[in-house]
Amino acid sequence: MAAQEDASPWEVPPVAVLDPSEEPVAASLPGRGYFSQLGVVRRKPARGDAPPTLSKSCSDKLALKQCTSLLSSVTSLFVSPENIYLETLILPESQYSAVACDRSFSAGGRMKGMIGKRWPGGYSFMPFKVESTAKEFRFSNREVAARSDRVAASNLAAAWSLQDLDEGLIGGALQGRKQFHPKGASLVSRRKMWENAREIAGLGDVETRAICDQLNVETYREIKDGRLLVARKKVKEAVYKEALKGWTRNTSDDSFSL
Repeated sequence: MAAQEDASPWEVPPVAVLDPSEEPVAASLPGRGYFSQLGVVRRKPARGDAPPTLSKSCSDKLALKQCTSLLSSVTSLFVSPENIYLETLILPESQYSAVACDRSFSAGGRMKGMIGKRWPGGYSFMPFKVESTAKEFRFSNREVAARSDRVAASNLAAAWSLQDLDEGLIGGALQGRKQFHPKGASLVSRRKMWENAREIAGLGDVETRAICDQLNVETYREIKDGRLLVARKKVKEAVYKEALKGWTRNTSDDSFSL
């Protein structure tokens, strides 16, 4: 808000509806047009000309990770979340606002209702520190804008890790593959994570039988609704109720199968 030439609140846009049978989205998940409303759960993309979605902003997801850990639903079937929490979030000085970060993430802001909270399964509220750095990523918008007349978004991306992961992606799909085709799924996509998890669980003994049962289902949604993830689900429900009010569960993209 402070970065605008005119920081005055914008006129609130009309309520957007995903589908006639759906609840109004903008009323509970505001985007960019509601930026003067502080401390609320927001949807993305924030562009005014983008269709409304149920995807949440990065800051909201990071706030939730302070309770659910950095593990996903699938990986939490294998690893205890107890010691998998983010300790420090580092932001560039040019983009750092102590007031905004405290409001979004800290126990003194909207997460104050989570202070001292602990749940079964190794879950607890573990707030991270937010620090700033004078170093600037050489490919950030600010660095690129300093040496170019124009900055534009790109649908090209690369996924890389030390564990032999080296992928080129276009629009989220492997380069050379069609979007939404199973063969176009990245190794870090939910589909591939599900496939790998089933393979790993199948290598175990009787202790992993329950994990196998939860992974050998028809849809990804059934994994998340399985009994081994009940504790994680209760953590999220508690956070939605006390801290991240207005969070609407996104169930539109988890009905896919292997």
